[in-house]
Amino acid sequence: MKNFSFELSRGKSSQRQMKVQEILRAALIEVLQRGLTKEPLLDNGMITINHVDVSPDLKHVKFFFSTF
Repeated sequence: MKNFSFELSRGKSSQRQMKVQEILRAALIEVLQRGLTKEPLLDNGMITINHVDVSPDLKHVKFFFSTF
């Protein structure tokens, strides 16, 4: 079996990016826990937030998650 790995972010994140990533991750977790998404699949399922990727200019964000 081959071992595949990849890096989700495109380089080293700045301290500001890392702080924003943590804040956004915590905010998303709170929204999901309260069931405020208006999306039944997200509100009723078990979700794990794997990674948050913020662009260097802080204008764009990607959330990587898994559902169970």
